[in-house]
Amino acid sequence: MLLANGLQALTDQEGRYAFRDLLGLHQVMLDPASAPFPPKALPENLGEGYRKRALVQGATVVDFPLVPPKGWVRVERSTVLRMGPLMVEKKLLSVGEKVYVELRLRSGETLPDFTLTDLLPAGGEKTFHFPEFSGEETLVYEVGEARLTDPEVRWRYP
Repeated sequence: MLLANGLQALTDQEGRYAFRDLLGLHQVMLDPASAPFPPKALPENLGEGYRKRALVQGATVVDFPLVPPKGWVRVERSTVLRMGPLMVEKKLLSVGEKVYVELRLRSGETLPDFTLTDLLPAGGEKTFHFPEFSGEETLVYEVGEARLTDPEVRWRYP
């Protein structure tokens, strides 16, 4: 995110950002090189929609809704693993000619030394390690073919 005066801020994983100690009229810009999709056409947009004017007085929100990607996503297969406080949902997604694995992890408590291992259809495995896992996380990676395998998880309590 950029201001007309050159001040910039990075967004977090949810797309949130903050500029501190600003007052008055400012022009906020979404960096076109970092936006995964173009902005939606809205009346308050300036130019192609990557810029907006904002009157800043206290807490002010300026959103840049983006056009969703075009294409079809189809869930080929899915499985759910529940073990104690952990739930892992695995889906095989077809996007055009490509096949992706989506792993959604949820835990109501902190799991120390957490490892998820997912066997790959062509052999080998994909491993994700977290020194401490809690909350929610979505992991996505591409695979060569739509063959569902069950993920394996482990963690250690102190």
